[in-house]
Amino acid sequence: MPITIQVSQTVRNKLRIGLH
Repeated sequence: MPITIQVSQTVRNKLRIGLH
């Protein structure tokens, strides 16, 4: 489980919240 995927998911979640 690479950390890159975890970071990408966190960034995506933050972007999703910011888009709302």
